[in-house]
Amino acid sequence: MKAWKPVVLGIAMLAIATATLVPVWRTSRSVRPLASVDRREPAKFDREQSAGLFVGVRLFTNDATLDVPYAVDDAIGLAYMFVLDRRVHLIPPDRVVLALSGQPEKPEARRQLRELKRAGVQIRSASREDILSLLQQQAALAGRDGILIVSLATHGFVDDGVPYILGATSLFGHRETTLSVAKLCDIAASSRALRSLILVDACRQRINARGALPTLPAAPIIRRMQRVQGQVIFYAGEYAYDDIVNRNGVFTKAIIDGLSCKATATRGVVTAGTLRTYVEREVREWIRKHRDPSIGAAIQVSMDGSAHTMPLSLCWQPPGPVPVEAFHVVTNDSVITAIASNGRQLWQADAGGSVLRAETADLDGDGPQEVVTGLRDRIVVLDSEGHRLWSAATGMTLRTFKTADLFRKHRRELVALWFDEHSAASRLSIHDNDGRLLSAYDDPGPLEYLAIDRPTTRHAPKIIVAGGNHVFLFHRDGTRLWHGMITPLSETIERLQVVDYDNDAQRDIAVSTKSGNTFYLDFEGELLERRSAKTAVRARFVLLHGR
Repeated sequence: MKAWKPVVLGIAMLAIATATLVPVWRTSRSVRPLASVDRREPAKFDREQSAGLFVGVRLFTNDATLDVPYAVDDAIGLAYMFVLDRRVHLIPPDRVVLALSGQPEKPEARRQLRELKRAGVQIRSASREDILSLLQQQAALAGRDGILIVSLATHGFVDDGVPYILGATSLFGHRETTLSVAKLCDIAASSRALRSLILVDACRQRINARGALPTLPAAPIIRRMQRVQGQVIFYAGEYAYDDIVNRNGVFTKAIIDGLSCKATATRGVVTAGTLRTYVEREVREWIRKHRDPSIGAAIQVSMDGSAHTMPLSLCWQPPGPVPVEAFHVVTNDSVITAIASNGRQLWQADAGGSVLRAETADLDGDGPQEVVTGLRDRIVVLDSEGHRLWSAATGMTLRTFKTADLFRKHRRELVALWFDEHSAASRLSIHDNDGRLLSAYDDPGPLEYLAIDRPTTRHAPKIIVAGGNHVFLFHRDGTRLWHGMITPLSETIERLQVVDYDNDAQRDIAVSTKSGNTFYLDFEGELLERRSAKTAVRARFVLLHGR
């Protein structure tokens, strides 16, 4: 009995992958027949009405031998393309569900999964019952002018000519525990969406290849989508295979490459038609080289109406992910809550102690923000999902911290001030973005104020520290550049700022004391001016060490 793998591709893409027998269901389609559409109404496309379900079943609870090694990677990769690839970008993340059994194989897929979760994609389990329930939910969610995209990457079999796929709890070969592909198509067809894309990537053998399809940038793609209404079906050929080098299905890899602008036509647009030509050629060449030199057609495709012109990827858009949605954090004792810009709560995490201050910062420069959290005795850094990355402690009490791109390498370092409650001594520590201690400076006095800045953009950042009646300037590597003192000793510093006090396009250091004196210094430690209130003590600044 042959393995199989049909794929129903609706308005926005194709997809494919593993299979063998390719039946055609004439009574159940993934979009309403075109005859049912009121042709007097102009076609529209609204990505905010789209919805998606991406299923990847790598592990099966009833049979560990049915491992599908790249099923989860394929589901994640496909969801990432549709949701976060700026050349495609067809579905908002909060209208997408990933149903998974098992973990992704590739580090890239693990990173993509983190970004999808951060963006708001829901993660669910992938039992037979879960898949049915989630498909019904997403089919009902999709609106008339959107697209319903469903991707299924798992094992499958054919019984009496009827194809079935397995959820994580299904029994191989037992119809009553599995899912009929025809039934899944019927559920998808119940959606109000005029466009749908169903990707079924399943095989009865341990030869797995699934489909992966990207999405398009909002405005230009939406305009092009208005002119297309119909259905595209991409089928893998009689058999599909795993690509153990790229750790995807062969068919999926061809689709990803095609959508990544290797299948472009005129005007830099990947369409269903150009993708069909590219995928057919790439899959056929791979099979001839690695499996069957006599292979003929490698895929099967069916397109309705003008769907061959359907835009799938806009290649003038820059590659890379859609900018990740920013979030801020609020704290309540030890609990940190991440809030999206639209007010949606993303996650909560317990920092392990009462939080003095928490802020977001992209420490490693990869886009998603980390959360830098100051506790009484340590700093804790969480990733963009609230998981702990690292912590730093000195055995002293934390006074304050800041992050900055000290070395101008598009990463941010952490600079912290600590003090000893018994001796009143202080420490300045500089940490790399992964928590490694780069430098430390100890001082016997109370250092309380911290700033990081530079006189102009042509200069490297400097670290300014003040406390008691002392002011220090440090190089970004922790080397002390100069040290000054305000006299008399009764003058206590209560404020440290960096300002352009004389409007000469160069920033200066402003140190204010409790008595009302303000000293303006340049970054060389030279006194520029002293200003004082009427009641201020007569004071002066003395450069003790430095240039």
